Amino acid sequence: MDRERRPYRALKLNQRRRELLKALGLAGLGFGLGMLAERAIAHPQIERYYLHKYSGVEPYSYTVFREGDMYYAKNGKTGEVFEDDDASEVIQSALNSIERGIVYVKCDVELYSGIHIGDWKGLVFEWGRQISLKSDLDTPVIYTHTSQPDYVANPILLKNVWIGGGGHTVPEAIRIHAWNSVIEDINIVNISGTGLLLQNAKNNTVVNTKLRNIRIVSVDGIALDTAVATDFQVEQLELNGTTGWRINAVRLEGSDIHIYGGDIGIHLQGAKFTKLTNVQLSGMNTAGIYSEAYNSDLQIKNLCMWDIKGKLIHLAGISTRWAGGLEIDGLKIVYEDVDPSSKTVPEIHLQYPHDPVIIKGIWSRGGWAPTFVTVENPQTGYELRLEGERVSNKGIATFSGDGSTTTFNIEHGLVSTPSKYGVTPLTPDADASRTITVDDTYITITFDTAPPSGTDNVKFGWWAEV
Repeated sequence: MDRERRPYRALKLNQRRRELLKALGLAGLGFGLGMLAERAIAHPQIERYYLHKYSGVEPYSYTVFREGDMYYAKNGKTGEVFEDDDASEVIQSALNSIERGIVYVKCDVELYSGIHIGDWKGLVFEWGRQISLKSDLDTPVIYTHTSQPDYVANPILLKNVWIGGGGHTVPEAIRIHAWNSVIEDINIVNISGTGLLLQNAKNNTVVNTKLRNIRIVSVDGIALDTAVATDFQVEQLELNGTTGWRINAVRLEGSDIHIYGGDIGIHLQGAKFTKLTNVQLSGMNTAGIYSEAYNSDLQIKNLCMWDIKGKLIHLAGISTRWAGGLEIDGLKIVYEDVDPSSKTVPEIHLQYPHDPVIIKGIWSRGGWAPTFVTVENPQTGYELRLEGERVSNKGIATFSGDGSTTTFNIEHGLVSTPSKYGVTPLTPDADASRTITVDDTYITITFDTAPPSGTDNVKFGWWAEV
């Protein structure tokens, strides 16, 4: 959008005086009070009272607020004020004017350009405030160093950020390149681009970085686009995008991760020493977990995969160089809106595995069986161990009558004798007087009179639950 922007500037004394009069409810009472206000501004005690109008000013380097169409950033110590009708200009001016410190934003803001955070600086929003994008951006909405990929950046703080993209296109909503940073309570919706990118070309630039309460709805959720990202932690992550989470990292730990829809839930690209806990993946078209590079020591505890339309897991090249392959402790598979019998791809597909693949605690509802695992070119050191139980199943059973057989068995594949079950005839010859019994292996259908001879003329739909 073409807009005429006023350059940011410090408010003049008479502007500050009018602000004070307005704050005290004395605007318009005359020249004498104006002179009094001017003297009051210079007095340290009155100055502190003046700042107190905007609660939270004193603990922060600058506080950003809005009155009418104008944004203001006020220094909590000196009283210096930046003013502009463009929030980007005001916030950036405040960040540029401090060597270290925090800029605190107490209002909703509309941005026409991105905001750059330097070393040892923080950007904190009052809870419930949001950023609205007013145009497409060539830069991320909020970012650290982008032109110096080898630079070791110092810590930054980013907290309570809610970005409403309005459908606009950005490279990333947030791009971080810094050590020992804290990124907390982030909500990104309706953008075309990556939600959060933690970037590094060569060095260990993502160290002890903690993400908490992250929710992103965009093209891609989170990308760890790093050669070496160490000691990375994430809690309470919710993503909805084409790719939920793209990982190329070392020593990644995450918990309470929910990823919905799109093509791929978690995309591994050379991840090492990855530990994920309480992961729920739902509705992916291509794969819940997908790998296209060597990965090692991937451990997932309490993985729930819900209505995955493509493969549950596709892993290519499970580690030749590092000890440990894939271990899943607690795999829950649920199909409600997807019929697994209609799927043409294997549920778990392993290519060139070199180390053990262990999946234990399998709990399945809706027709999945551990035999739906395919392995291409297994290498020395590979073994597959599946340990689990199926507590529900369903399917179609087809038999050919011979005019004399009255009993037909359907193997239900459950861990124990079903407590609930149902059988529905699907052909005329199957729809005759019969009794049904179950045990720990079969659903048994016994006809009063043997069905007539025929090919595939006795067909049933069936389901069973423990």
